Amino acid sequence: MPGSDCLPYSVFDPRPSLWAEAGSPLAPWADVTLTCQSPLPTQEFQLLKDGVGQEPVHLESPAHEHRFPLGPVTSTTRGLYRCSYKGNNDWISPSNLVEVTGAGECGPQPGGRRRAAGEAPLLTPHPPCALAAAPEQLVASGSSGAVSEPSVPIC
Repeated sequence: MPGSDCLPYSVFDPRPSLWAEAGSPLAPWADVTLTCQSPLPTQEFQLLKDGVGQEPVHLESPAHEHRFPLGPVTSTTRGLYRCSYKGNNDWISPSNLVEVTGAGECGPQPGGRRRAAGEAPLLTPHPPCALAAAPEQLVASGSSGAVSEPSVPIC
């Protein structure tokens, strides 16, 4: 009978975790670092931006995490990020998604033009930009971004 006879076990997920760290809580878009954490030690990490793999980073010795400094959020650094690491000879499935959008208004004006003075708005104003991620993936500088494995009962 399920219940008291169940034994808990941890589910191992080889995918890495990615989170954004802001250099300052007052201006989180001014100095951003993305941290990729793998559950297994590795010597190669890769950041993917908007689905495109960036140049892999090769470390001298195996590590569980690598920090990718982005610096200030600009049109060049805005995007959707994931990370991966090399396990044995293959790249592991990518991490969770982290969106970096920055400060100010996001997105271009329709048709690439600004509205003239007195003209009705072309769109409703864009919401303020920010670093966007699930709550556990956006951490203050100096905080731990560790993610625990879920415990699942075996019956």
